[in-house]
Amino acid sequence: MRTLTKVAIAVVAVLSVGTPARAQSIILRPATTGRTVVAPGTKFNIPMVIDMSAANPLTVSALSAGLFWDPSAMLLDSVTTGAVNTLTSDISNAALGLATADLATSPLFTTTKMANVWFTASATAGASTTLYTEAQSASDNNDNDLTSFLRSQFLQVCVGSNALWGDSNNDSNINIIDAQQLARFSVGLTVANPTAVAAQGDVNADGNVNILDAQQVARFSVGLTAVPRINTASFTPPVAASASIASIHAAADGAFDPQTLAGVGGMTVGSQAQVFAVIQNASSTDITGCATTTFASSSPSVASVSSTGLITALSAGTTTISVTSGTQVASQAVTVVTYGTIAAKAGTGFSIDPVGTIAPSTPPVFVALTSAGAAQQGVVIDATITGGCLFSLGGSSTSNVAQYTTDALGEIHPAVLLPPGTQGAGCLINASSLNASFPLSGHAVQAVYPAGSTHVWTGATNTSWNTAANWIRPGNTAAAPSSSADQLFIPPFN
Repeated sequence: MRTLTKVAIAVVAVLSVGTPARAQSIILRPATTGRTVVAPGTKFNIPMVIDMSAANPLTVSALSAGLFWDPSAMLLDSVTTGAVNTLTSDISNAALGLATADLATSPLFTTTKMANVWFTASATAGASTTLYTEAQSASDNNDNDLTSFLRSQFLQVCVGSNALWGDSNNDSNINIIDAQQLARFSVGLTVANPTAVAAQGDVNADGNVNILDAQQVARFSVGLTAVPRINTASFTPPVAASASIASIHAAADGAFDPQTLAGVGGMTVGSQAQVFAVIQNASSTDITGCATTTFASSSPSVASVSSTGLITALSAGTTTISVTSGTQVASQAVTVVTYGTIAAKAGTGFSIDPVGTIAPSTPPVFVALTSAGAAQQGVVIDATITGGCLFSLGGSSTSNVAQYTTDALGEIHPAVLLPPGTQGAGCLINASSLNASFPLSGHAVQAVYPAGSTHVWTGATNTSWNTAANWIRPGNTAAAPSSSADQLFIPPFN
């Protein structure tokens, strides 16, 4: 997700509104997500995985991805192929904190390691970054485009000691040998690892390494109660001077869409969104990867939030999502709504004459209704029309797509025309809304035939506009349109 890294790379973010999770998700992620601590100067591997656990019945045969990170925290060494047939990587911009990889493989049905990505951590303890994966495009073995199903996950990387309090010999175990080393150190005898003793020996946090620390480690090693610091990470998280929410992206199946921002003003029940927070120290350095952060929801029955900032909308209402690091807090209001509908108004249809009447005698009417059935004013509706008809946008301007805003009655009244000489089997209007209260699905106009000399298209014989048998007039008589005074009705497709 390029906009969240320190690398200045533009991304076009399409505004979403928390629509329901898709039926399938193909997730590109590090093998370990959340946070990892690596020692300064060490080389380490972050395997990249294509997670197919929520993708059934989709399969993947080709995928392109990007990786983004802060190069001051870790340097990319190499990218090697995982369990796929072919992997081509480009690390020429690694010094800027970005790399790309493309795979071609036999169809993937199950979660598969795509690549091993090798880094060297900064020599400076306290450096941090977030490694963002961005699945950019994908297809299956039949070249079907799967890009809309792609999701990503991230890994926060903190450069610091991953040693444990009380581990006096750095063997990652706390036992009686560590107690012995502390006891020797406390009376001036030699120890195997003086650095580890000094760094991790003060288990009671009194600023000294002495026999009291040895006693506590000995108690812990035989299962007796001991100070809680023992066997916890010895790295001290940096102090936050500011906290902010950089962005909130649409998500599904626990993974985020790098290209799509979430509309937190109207998440729908069941949808997800990923919060990306930025924590900085007093020098305005990004310490997000190392800082201790806590996410919370003021109304968890409306929307919950995980320890990594994944919001799940649960019921209609409003809540505040907050991220806290030390004394610093950032928050964002989130509104959860239930579905309403966009529908053709009962008893309306549209009729057109063959030379292009801009104002049909019975124009189509759509109405926006809330989940409670009330008309909704101010809803932006996107409409498309197919079958040869066009929307009149004023003057001589026409289009097969148009955008309208519902009036005080919750209605829109698209102006429709049929260009001269157009032939077709019918016209269909689809209306949908990006307003969070309404589903992204089309609704055909439900029409009633107007009185008068209306010609109703049937297409019973062929597709010819001039064939009388393709039209029915009131009284079930067949007649082709003959003048601009004749009204035509083009039924919606089913």
